[in-house]
Amino acid sequence: MPPVGQIGVQKIRGQLSVSISAQGPLIGRWFKGREATIFGIISGTAGLGALLFAPLSQLLIEEWGWRSAYQVLALIVSFLLVPLAILPWRRISNGPSAQGQEPPTDGRWASLRATAEVAVSWSRIVKEPLLWRLLSGYVLTCFATVGIQVLIVVYLVDCGYAPLTAASAAGLASMATAGGVMLFGWLSDRIGWRGTLTASYACSATGILVLWAMSWGATAWLLGLYILTFGLSFGSRGPLIAGLVMKRFVAPATGRVLGMLILTFGIGSASGAWFAGILHEATGGYGAGLLVSAASLSIALLLWWIWPDPARSGQFPLPR
Repeated sequence: MPPVGQIGVQKIRGQLSVSISAQGPLIGRWFKGREATIFGIISGTAGLGALLFAPLSQLLIEEWGWRSAYQVLALIVSFLLVPLAILPWRRISNGPSAQGQEPPTDGRWASLRATAEVAVSWSRIVKEPLLWRLLSGYVLTCFATVGIQVLIVVYLVDCGYAPLTAASAAGLASMATAGGVMLFGWLSDRIGWRGTLTASYACSATGILVLWAMSWGATAWLLGLYILTFGLSFGSRGPLIAGLVMKRFVAPATGRVLGMLILTFGIGSASGAWFAGILHEATGGYGAGLLVSAASLSIALLLWWIWPDPARSGQFPLPR
């Protein structure tokens, strides 16, 4: 395998080992009832880490070359792993009940979860309608948002913004994303899951409308509104959906469902980026891509409103 391919394989292995499918069971044990908030915090801090290491990587490459830059970054990561490696992971993995604490949940729900701690087969998981609503909504959302994100700098330049202004706006939108995933996760655990999800989709739809308005005039206030709407809501559905999985599926199934969501994220993101490029080449503009993205978001949101709220209290854990 070529070196680039080897790097890609190792990168994916590293990402998956600390992905939501690995984090989910641990979060479910320690933060029952606050899963969306914790997933949002984790996603937000990951974004802040990217903002820190991206310029550091560029600086190291410019000073010492890519090979030395990789070595320095590897040393930094290895150093950061030392305190993590010596943590009492066996005790941590047992959850708060093993530490003499009571999980923050009502007795009936805890009883239902305890009786459901059995091996769950794939055949039972894939028969759950909620699973397919999750996967369908997530793939449509990733398709829509990534399809816009990959072309955003070029689009802003074509609208009349200076290249530096366009790149800076993209960076500020990424910073807003880090705060947005934490904000929407926090709101979900306090005002309700479906209402928060609807608000996040409304922000994204407003951002698409703002991008369309930019084609009529490149103004500073439109650029700021894009950052506060599309930038704030980009990536916010991930923690919300992961939190719902932790609430509705029994522990043996959560890791599998979260793993399927990661696969869905890759499919939706890759197809969205590819289709956005195809539409741009076919039409010579961006209007068709914006329209398709808006339609995809609308269908994704509709999937959560044409059936009862999956996050309402009193429902039995899945699969049944």
